[in-house]
Amino acid sequence: MRAEKQVNNIHRSFEKYMREMDEIKDEMERYDRLKAAKREGHAEGHAEGLDTGIKKHNEYVLDLLNQGLSTEEIKKRLTSKEK
Repeated sequence: MRAEKQVNNIHRSFEKYMREMDEIKDEMERYDRLKAAKREGHAEGHAEGLDTGIKKHNEYVLDLLNQGLSTEEIKKRLTSKEK
């Protein structure tokens, strides 16, 4: 009888341990999904920012060309603006 109780206690302890491990595993998986989503969102935002920056740069250069500036003058303005 005593051995049965000990086995039952061990069994319940093991089941509790397995539930806790499943919870930890689920939390880790959730964290990984959130981290991946954040990386993906960051990459998309970065790409959109680059796209917007390139468009603005191209608009600026076209505006300078429409003002009648030479390509050398435009290059000077762009290099001085970057510094």
